[in-house]
Amino acid sequence: MKPSRYINKIARINILKKKQRTWLSLVSIGLSTAIIFTSLTLFMNIFDFSRSTDFAQSGNFHYATLLTGDAPESSRYSYTYDYDSGQFALYNDQVLNLRQLEMTDNQELLPFVLKEGRFPEASNELVVSSDLGLDVGQTLSLDFQEAQAQTESEQLYPTVDTASLDSQTPTTYQIVGVYTNSAAFESLTGSTQVVYGQVDTTQNAVLYVKDLSIQLSDSFSYFLERMQTDVEHVVSNMDCISSDTVKSYLKNTTTLLLMFILIASIAIAMSLISVHNVVLISDKDRKKEIGLLKSIGATPLEIRKLLIMEMGILGFIGAVLGVFIGMFVSYFVLHLFIERLYITFHIGMITNPLVIIVSFVIGMSLMLISGMKAYRPYIYSTPISDLKNQSYDYEPPEKQSKSRHRSFEWKMFTIYNGRMKKQTKNIFRSFFLLLFTTVLFMAIFFSNIMYRNDYIDSNSDIQVMNYASNGLVAPDASVAEDIYEANTNGQLNASSIYTSRLTSSLGSYYSPRTIFKSELLNSYTATANIGYNEYELEDGTVYNDVYVYPQAFDRIQLEELKPYLVAGSVDQLTSEDVVCVFSGSNRLGYELYQDLEVGMTVLRGSDATTAKPIRVAAIAVIPESAQSSLHFDYANYPRVFAASIEALESEYGLNDVIERISINLVNRSTASSATDIINDIIVANDMKGNYDIENYALTVETNRFSSFIIEALLYPLFFMLFIVSLMNINNVFIGNVHLKSSDVSIMKSVGMTQFQLNMLFILEYLEGYINASLVVIAIFIPICIIEGLTGFASAFKLGDNIFGTLVISIFLLGFLMVAPLVLRAQRRISRIKPIENMKDIN
Repeated sequence: MKPSRYINKIARINILKKKQRTWLSLVSIGLSTAIIFTSLTLFMNIFDFSRSTDFAQSGNFHYATLLTGDAPESSRYSYTYDYDSGQFALYNDQVLNLRQLEMTDNQELLPFVLKEGRFPEASNELVVSSDLGLDVGQTLSLDFQEAQAQTESEQLYPTVDTASLDSQTPTTYQIVGVYTNSAAFESLTGSTQVVYGQVDTTQNAVLYVKDLSIQLSDSFSYFLERMQTDVEHVVSNMDCISSDTVKSYLKNTTTLLLMFILIASIAIAMSLISVHNVVLISDKDRKKEIGLLKSIGATPLEIRKLLIMEMGILGFIGAVLGVFIGMFVSYFVLHLFIERLYITFHIGMITNPLVIIVSFVIGMSLMLISGMKAYRPYIYSTPISDLKNQSYDYEPPEKQSKSRHRSFEWKMFTIYNGRMKKQTKNIFRSFFLLLFTTVLFMAIFFSNIMYRNDYIDSNSDIQVMNYASNGLVAPDASVAEDIYEANTNGQLNASSIYTSRLTSSLGSYYSPRTIFKSELLNSYTATANIGYNEYELEDGTVYNDVYVYPQAFDRIQLEELKPYLVAGSVDQLTSEDVVCVFSGSNRLGYELYQDLEVGMTVLRGSDATTAKPIRVAAIAVIPESAQSSLHFDYANYPRVFAASIEALESEYGLNDVIERISINLVNRSTASSATDIINDIIVANDMKGNYDIENYALTVETNRFSSFIIEALLYPLFFMLFIVSLMNINNVFIGNVHLKSSDVSIMKSVGMTQFQLNMLFILEYLEGYINASLVVIAIFIPICIIEGLTGFASAFKLGDNIFGTLVISIFLLGFLMVAPLVLRAQRRISRIKPIENMKDIN
């Protein structure tokens, strides 16, 4: 009988009969392949979405529209004006339209790419299309003349009939630049070739716009509203929009792409260890089976063929299942977020042939490599050695361990440990991969929590500060007053607007000791967070520094105090006057200053002994019911000493005054329009560049969706990775028990208790867990430090919570996941009988 005739049949029978090995192998290979396929699919799609847009083909703009006047000022938009001179000329039977470019903030905001040269600076210079076949430095004779033009419905640039153009008095132009005429630009210009120069008069313009908040869902509708135009008059550059949207949400997409590769690499490593151990625990008698085949004439080549066929079939089926599982997962993951990226889903996103082939090949190779590595010793061994009931041949321990620990379990562990080096390494590697995966997941989890919580507890939706790129600048009270008026007119739709102008540079306020209510002053000094001191002047008067909030109020803030004045007046204040404002709902407000009267003197300065006397001009008490309707946050500042900003400006100047206008909106969806209104007010007061606008409402919305995208992309992968990782550790534990079953039987036969055996294996697992933890910590901490210094992983903020990430990952989640598997392994140990070591056949 020739064994070669039955090799194929034996392989099929082994696959069908060895159900445990078949099932575990298929699950391990299938999930690993699914992780690899999903990671590569998401990698390819995210890379495609976020790739550097080919400006030569699409241009670096989001929207283009016809404009007859000036575009509205907006901090959100960058503009480039493409003005039409209304003049045309003929060159080699092609119509040329003379135009002029005017760029604002963004010098790269163009519908094309300047291939070489520069833009015109004189009336006899031109920039031309590369389609004309001309080079920089050449000259061109053209006769530009006005002609009756028309614009087709899908184009933004005019066209004319060539018959209406007749060259009479040509002018010589110097070519100073050549641009690449892309397909996208041609769709806007039609058959007309556009050239750019310096012209005296212009007509309407094509406006190219870049939206700094393009990632917001209302970007397009807000653009239509802001420009007061219709959909049919706007061209959207979807390639640039999609790319910039992904970049806005994911910050640094390179980090995310590297994360996909890392996850796929972890899955491959897990699968190699897992399948190797599946083979060990599922084929108890495989060595004898191969020995029997050799004894009846099977050659090493036929044994290899048998094993390759088994591993190949299992790898093929597992890889195919993994690809389909990966397609299923990728479909739902991509569907979760691409609609917000202005991208339409198509089946090609999950059926990339390259991804399918690579995933399939890797999945099948994992089974072949792992299986053949485990079975390799059996191929060339002799039939006699295979058929012998041979126990595991331990290598001697590398060194004797010394310990003061006197327990029997520990002594057995020190003797037994290290004799199965390969299995010890498998335990260590499995723990390392699980813990590294857990640490990565928790780092991303905490990062997402921080994304969601950034500015979510902010006291305002929009904040305006007198802070520019060159530092603090003097505030203009007209800006705040115009913002109040815009809200009164219903433009801002704000629930509250609080303006604070801190005048701490002028010093603190010191009040006479005699005006305070004693028991309340004692209460203040017992609870004050700021140091309390008393100062005796030369005349014997005692002043103290009970903290008050030093402010500069504008005209409207002073005017709205009038209904709440209890004494004095806020009219005609000088720089030597102060208005004392107290919260009526705080007992350390007006009650504390019970004997304060108009006309009294308080001191203002950096030190009470050298401070300047200031007259109390008015006293106001704000009831709790009125606090939210005023333009200062009296609820949080119960004691305010305010001077007139106009009086301070004339006397001292306002260069050191810190102005902060905090705006809370009724509806956060109006944050974009509110920002533009505020920006218009700043421009109208000639303060552009002197104020900084922080739109926390938009930041919170952007961070919320950024967090959602990261969760949608990575959490399914981590979920599958955890499944594979736990299966891997389970297989390693079971394989460990299987390899040591004879030893366990002998130990039981000589009197070792179940508790002692459990402790022996627990110590072995603890050694692997601790070593793996130390390696993970040694890798993760330097990565976080480097990330903090360089920001290379800014999309995840890995280093923002190093301690919490490591503690929760290693000492909580890791233990919780591993503990049930340890208990399961111990149950297997308990089922091993002392007599099993005496059996000839397992």
